[in-house]
Amino acid sequence: MIRECLEISEIPARVFNPTHVNRNKPLFEQACELSGLGCNVDLTAFPGDSGDEGWSAEDAVQRFLEQGFDRSKLTISSDGGGCLPQFDDQGQLLRMGFASCQAMADCFKNLLDSGLPLETVLPFMAGNVAGLLKLPHKGRIARGCDADLLVVDQDNRIEGVMARGAWHVKNRRQLVSGLFEE
Repeated sequence: MIRECLEISEIPARVFNPTHVNRNKPLFEQACELSGLGCNVDLTAFPGDSGDEGWSAEDAVQRFLEQGFDRSKLTISSDGGGCLPQFDDQGQLLRMGFASCQAMADCFKNLLDSGLPLETVLPFMAGNVAGLLKLPHKGRIARGCDADLLVVDQDNRIEGVMARGAWHVKNRRQLVSGLFEE
């Protein structure tokens, strides 16, 4: 549908952002082609083997880069904080859970462990996202920006997170919790 819209309308490719495209292999391939037309595409950082249905974010990044697509058109996100309802057989809500954001940290580590350099990996989760969302004070370190920093140890694990100049995680200890975190 996006390709058809690009062909018959004046809507520019940059306004389309297919998300979670690595959950389905044919969808991922179509999204890669759309990135070549100027669309941004988003991968889901989901844990473990994605099986036959899709590609893990790590595998999808490798495939995207190997095919020579524009890495500035690629982002990685998660369903962290998203609703995870559980229903009984009659459709009654049993409990409401919320997805963890750990998948992003795991994906980040896995990408670095795969041999990709930090300067390749970080934009997928920071600078490219900030550019796509038109957040000029995010995704980079520069005078006048928000002082959002990530500290990584020698094993590619996140050791510290600073947001707007305040530590949220320091020495691997969470200091600030979000609405859906314990």
